[in-house]
Amino acid sequence: MLSRLSLPRAGVLGLGLAIAALCSVPLASCGGGAILPPPLPDAGAGGGGGGGSTASATASVSASATSTGTGMVSACGQCADATCSAEEAACDGECLAIQACLETVCFNLSMIGAMAEEGQCQVKCQSDHPDGKDHHVALVNCANSAKCSPPCTFFPQDYDACKSAASKGTCQSQSQACKDSNDCQTYKDCVSTCTTQKDCIACDDTPSGFAGRKLLEAFELCVAGECAAEAWLP
Repeated sequence: MLSRLSLPRAGVLGLGLAIAALCSVPLASCGGGAILPPPLPDAGAGGGGGGGSTASATASVSASATSTGTGMVSACGQCADATCSAEEAACDGECLAIQACLETVCFNLSMIGAMAEEGQCQVKCQSDHPDGKDHHVALVNCANSAKCSPPCTFFPQDYDACKSAASKGTCQSQSQACKDSNDCQTYKDCVSTCTTQKDCIACDDTPSGFAGRKLLEAFELCVAGECAAEAWLP
């Protein structure tokens, strides 16, 4: 990211979900929604032995329903759920798998502000789950335009709080499985330092990397079911 602690979510995972037709700079500078541009040329090229996402994309779960079921929804989460209830309900397993892929594979490209590389990485996640693309875009746009501040604060506080609660509750087993796995920890080290889309995707090229991504992405998929809307609040 340019700065995960200072930019709204749209600026954190920006270019691939940018308002390209309206602005040529990162979303944080445009202050607007998240309308997808056409796929970037060769967005899926290079790296990656895993092909599609290793997350369980067939699990149909809505962020709103899952969050409500845990009893962990904050005032911010309640506002996001109420504002984007239709979009959350439509965000099925393939939609959530895109979110999980973004958090698993593309995260560090946001951290370092590699916007073009990040955009290609995001489009790769979408191309791996094309049936979820429209639903995911709708949820991103809804959350990004939600008038939920207050009770929400600037990103990433609400998302981090939701993710932390999920890791101790609904997603505890997935979180622990990654912590207990050398493969998962090694994969996390790789995707936390990669600087190009090709290198980030290539983190799962080995059997160990593939196994590690599978565990981390399973955790991120669970978190997406809890916190997808909070992930894109401005």
